[in-house]
Amino acid sequence: MEKVLDKKRAPAPAQTAARLSLRPVRWQSDLTAMMNIERAGFARPWDWEKFFRFSSRDDGQGVVALVNGAVVGFILCECRDDRVHVAHVAVHPTQQGLGIGRSLIKAACADGLPVTLNVRLSNLRAQELYARLDFQVCELKAAHYDDGEDALVMRRCPSQSPVTLRRRKPPERDVVFVS
Repeated sequence: MEKVLDKKRAPAPAQTAARLSLRPVRWQSDLTAMMNIERAGFARPWDWEKFFRFSSRDDGQGVVALVNGAVVGFILCECRDDRVHVAHVAVHPTQQGLGIGRSLIKAACADGLPVTLNVRLSNLRAQELYARLDFQVCELKAAHYDDGEDALVMRRCPSQSPVTLRRRKPPERDVVFVS
């Protein structure tokens, strides 16, 4: 079973970059850590049911970020024929600002397809990260979130980055992670 990050065992920032690794989500062993990250990072976190629904999707796949064997972040994507949509991304608050979110977003962008995502209008830090990764605002969704907050729809067109995440191909439906 994967280690669960807790504030007392959070790696020092200097250690994070050297020990960061990405791998596909293992739902049974990673879900507890993912839910802990949710509760630590969001006022309205995803609940077990949302994670379960996502894990049951044919087009859904996810990647976790690990530091020293502990899950410190994750990204969940809907992989379609014409684009990848980032459904959710989270990094534990003690690990934010260390490049983990950037690495997760780059993994989603590496398939060579356009990538879309929604971001809260109030989440300026995330908007700045996405802009640095060549995402552009293409739409405003009024009252998109449960609490009535608006969302910006951002889109990034394909780049020349190396492949680290591939869409599922029937009938295998396996996530392939190449480092």
